[in-house]
Amino acid sequence: MAWPLTDKFNSDTKSLGDLNGQDGWSGDTDFEVVNVGLAVVEGDQGIQFGSGGGSGADDIEIAVSVTEGTMYISMGRSRNNSRVLELLLYSGTDLCCHIQFHPVGNIFYWYNGGGDEKTITAYVANTIYRLGVQVNSTTDQYRCNVGDGVWGDWVTYHDGASGDIDKLIIRADGRDANEFEYFDWISPNYAPVAEGKPSRLASQMVG
Repeated sequence: MAWPLTDKFNSDTKSLGDLNGQDGWSGDTDFEVVNVGLAVVEGDQGIQFGSGGGSGADDIEIAVSVTEGTMYISMGRSRNNSRVLELLLYSGTDLCCHIQFHPVGNIFYWYNGGGDEKTITAYVANTIYRLGVQVNSTTDQYRCNVGDGVWGDWVTYHDGASGDIDKLIIRADGRDANEFEYFDWISPNYAPVAEGKPSRLASQMVG
């Protein structure tokens, strides 16, 4: 099955406030649907993970079902140090795809059990990036790009996993009292028609 999920987090499908419990999303209660700020990339709402200090990983997740296909998501951070922002795709309990906005200031995707990484691009704080992920569960491989640019090399699934992708997780790991993370606009297409609503894609994407 191709990538099935489109979620723009707009006011016709989501209420302001906690994303947990809305339209299949579950997890940490600090992932908030907001209608102002950098989080709003497409339409009138997006997701912001708040600051507040503390430690450990905070997750929000949703079920999917993917054999082979491409997903896009707009993501960014208010700083390029301290904690980590991650996009994780699982098959059961096995981690398949591990994409990370790392504190060193690069966007990586990991393989070989996390022992090796590919750099997609450097990133700048307070900038939203349109991240692409292609998966192939027939060959158990994935690859990534940013800003509709050149695709990186295919690599094997992170944990040597095999099987269809069935879960997407967004993770903020290691809290910082002065930082926010953002995401919006999950889609199987890089730039779908915005259904009459404004998009800030052109001004924010980095190729």
